[in-house]
Amino acid sequence: MNLAQGNGLVFNLGERTDAASSFLFTVILASAYKAGFHNLELVSGIINMLSLFAIAFFVYLCVFQITDKIWLAYPLALIASLHGLISGWSITGMDTIFFTALLVAWTYFTFIANSWLSAILTIAIVLTRPEGILILPVWFYMEWKCLKI
Repeated sequence: MNLAQGNGLVFNLGERTDAASSFLFTVILASAYKAGFHNLELVSGIINMLSLFAIAFFVYLCVFQITDKIWLAYPLALIASLHGLISGWSITGMDTIFFTALLVAWTYFTFIANSWLSAILTIAIVLTRPEGILILPVWFYMEWKCLKI
């Protein structure tokens, strides 16, 4: 809300902050607020439910592409999305599920589909959470490997 109203990336007005755990998620919420959606708990809940669906979808795609077994892809996608840590975090409104969905999609587009979307997801992951920077060496290695072949 503070970012959307032009008060900067702060938790409380007048108090400086040295960090925010999820820059991209904050920007998305600020954009929703600026667009008129002022119930940010609902907006983050919707984002997390969509992220939960994305986790199941991309786990399904990964397993099906690797094994070509639909009977294995469906249950693993269901298990991934209903796992206690994943489904539990999805109702908190925090960025954890959004970040996880980006990582699962990144895994699909980097290792399975070899798509240009991998680059966009790499940027999104790095902008979402500080630990997202850990995927950069893997992404650069995969890009180098693809260019060399």
